Amino acid sequence: MPRTTWTQNNFNAGEWSPLTYGRSDVGKYTNALATCLNYVPTTQGGLTRRPGTKYVANTKSNGVVRLVQFEFSITQAYILEFGNLYIRFYTLGGQLLSGAIPYEIATPYTTADLADLSFTQSADVLYIAHRNYGPRRLSRLGPTNWTLTQLPYADGPYLSLNGTATTLTASATTGTVTLTASSVTGINGGAGFSTNDIGRYVRILIGATWGVAQISAFTSTTVVSALVLLPIGGTTATTVWRLGSWYGVEGSSATARYPGAVTFNQDRLTFASTWAEPNRIDASNSGDYINFTPTRLDGTVVDSNALAFSLNSSKVNAINWLVSDEWGLLAGTASSEWVVAASTTQVALTPTNVNAKQITNYGGTNVPPVRIGKSTLFVQRTKRKLREMTYQFTLGTFQAPDISLVSEHLTKSGIKEMAVQLAPHATVWLVTNEGVLVGIIYDKDQDVVGWHRHQLGGFSNVAQTQPPVVESIAAIPNTSIDRDDLWMVVRRTINGSTVRTVELMQKFWEDGDTLPDAYFVDCGATYSGAATNTITGLTWLVGQTVSVLADGSVHPNCLVSAGGAITLQRSVTKAQIGLGYNSTGKTMRIEAGGA
Repeated sequence: MPRTTWTQNNFNAGEWSPLTYGRSDVGKYTNALATCLNYVPTTQGGLTRRPGTKYVANTKSNGVVRLVQFEFSITQAYILEFGNLYIRFYTLGGQLLSGAIPYEIATPYTTADLADLSFTQSADVLYIAHRNYGPRRLSRLGPTNWTLTQLPYADGPYLSLNGTATTLTASATTGTVTLTASSVTGINGGAGFSTNDIGRYVRILIGATWGVAQISAFTSTTVVSALVLLPIGGTTATTVWRLGSWYGVEGSSATARYPGAVTFNQDRLTFASTWAEPNRIDASNSGDYINFTPTRLDGTVVDSNALAFSLNSSKVNAINWLVSDEWGLLAGTASSEWVVAASTTQVALTPTNVNAKQITNYGGTNVPPVRIGKSTLFVQRTKRKLREMTYQFTLGTFQAPDISLVSEHLTKSGIKEMAVQLAPHATVWLVTNEGVLVGIIYDKDQDVVGWHRHQLGGFSNVAQTQPPVVESIAAIPNTSIDRDDLWMVVRRTINGSTVRTVELMQKFWEDGDTLPDAYFVDCGATYSGAATNTITGLTWLVGQTVSVLADGSVHPNCLVSAGGAITLQRSVTKAQIGLGYNSTGKTMRIEAGGA
């Protein structure tokens, strides 16, 4: 039999599903792997070992948290730890302290609320949306001076004009007034006013001018007190009035009516999806992010006024996410994807030219999509498929192919979170519901999409049979500017107790790096200093067997003592200490022809 020599010198197709093991007819089969564990394929074709993670801190009370990116600029970026009723902060590779304690501010968000928070940022302000809470903004006033306040929207947004015969009468035109309705028809579905309406806006037209009041007290289903914000035109009864769209007692889906998704689009702060109007979108006045007034006080509509519209669909599903794209505002519901743009191309979106078109019908979840290049990657409704939405010039519309098709086994439990690391290797990171960290090397220009999975060092159970669980991820630029940092929260069992640690993935190894700097341990630390054979301060690893790289050479594993120390067999000036992990790569079955 003749012999043949088979060579595989490209692995950037990543790990493929067992369902593809017989598909040698697919062109990228020869670049694929059956296993890509703790390796990262590169766009150039090779594999590089995943760097380890540095221990930064324990989460507060070892509680469940969500990590969120805050990036003022490339050199001023933070990771926010959202937990039960609080936020903590990380920057410059460590935890932000005030004195000797972690800097922290209070929030109204409980652990159960964290997964449903939506974020968008403008400079030093992070805007936050959740259906059960009024929109808020987190402002950075200084390194340890952050404030979280309710968005002080000045006017609007509003429901449609009253279409019933019910009138409203104001007892005065300014100050605190009494608003009396002639009936409950048209108010809260015919139930009339309630205590849930306290804080709600009311717009009233008497004469030629709109007035605005904010309900301050409840008397009965037809009578409330209100503070006049813009003078009411008179005290006669009128059928021309509108009730505010956002209102209710915070904290409960039964009483709150606030938007659950937020983004910026064409210099408008844009919200969507209340419990009452799940497919409605509200965008602020242009350049005036706290003003949602639909018209001028004389009733005229100008291009800069707020936008308010609902997606015209046969299925009324909640809008789960909003993303701004150069071709329009992308909105994803549980059943379809939409683009909202001006009815005429190359024209700004205004209240009078809104055109919303359904472009695909895959449906999505509330997992925030990520933008990379000109593509928007979103999780399909089943949570297993990752779709790549990109505008196709030849078709004049968007397409959203499934980029998880050949690696569907990696997302079997569902995708929970996503983050983007642009450098040194453009990577989309995912966390699954099982707590597995999955990456995708992604370069659309080079037609590279390669999946890889990662198992961190340590265990999540006392019997040491289950791997650690990654619960949350976020990425920000490193201050060196040459790379992005991936942060993560990892749940392990250490010394018999469950702990959650905030960890930072370290620098990828590159040609020219020195051996003592090689970092391939997880939840670890670096010792650098005078020669010693005793390293202390490893208190978060008590009782663990750790791997050690001592002055660039492998040292036998060590057990961390009850005091958080290890004793080495020789003195070192630099050591990397942490939980070890294995990296495994396995090629697909070789297809080398008849020979």
